[in-house]
Amino acid sequence: MNTRFCQKCKSEKNIDSSNRSDNQAISILSCGHKFIEISLQDTIKLGEEIQLKKKGETIEKYRKGDKPPNINYTCKFIEYGDIDYEAASVLFNIQNRDYDFMNQAAFLCAQAIEKYLKAFLIFKSPQHYPNLSHPKILIEFKKLSHNLIKILNECIKDDIDLSKFKSQIKNIIKFSLLKYPDVEDEMIYSSEGLSISSEILRDVKQIGDFIKGKIV
Repeated sequence: MNTRFCQKCKSEKNIDSSNRSDNQAISILSCGHKFIEISLQDTIKLGEEIQLKKKGETIEKYRKGDKPPNINYTCKFIEYGDIDYEAASVLFNIQNRDYDFMNQAAFLCAQAIEKYLKAFLIFKSPQHYPNLSHPKILIEFKKLSHNLIKILNECIKDDIDLSKFKSQIKNIIKFSLLKYPDVEDEMIYSSEGLSISSEILRDVKQIGDFIKGKIV
């Protein structure tokens, strides 16, 4: 009988049922948990269809001598935020016998929020950063570091409506620190503990969609 390794139970479980689509298979295990398999050799929809190259092949994204485009940094930050969000969605659905991708997915959620907020600040730059060019605005961003609450507070100066997301962002900000094992251990054994759930994707999408609605 086919079995799969349940990441939550940390043991092999029988497959009760399985449903396969073009690029993934979702199995219900005997313990009741789901096991989701995604083939990284297939086409995965990340906003639009992106063909992931088979092992051994490479893609050259930029070439020496390419002419720099006239960059719209508002759109660029939104694009990067969307990519982080889509990548987090994929990683939340990948499980492996020896490790999972939950930390990386949560970290990318924090990255997506940061880029959405910075896109808003660039959009509002005529009043928020008057007389500053985009390169100089990016220098100002470095002063904010990656502190999501600081960045949010700057956004609130231009639109008080963004303050309603403060509690959600406070919950997500800790994931921006999930880069090293010692940081994870410190969180796990703190009084608050550490809990990661794919449900934070809903918060990221809600905040991203709200900001896009303000920019359009």
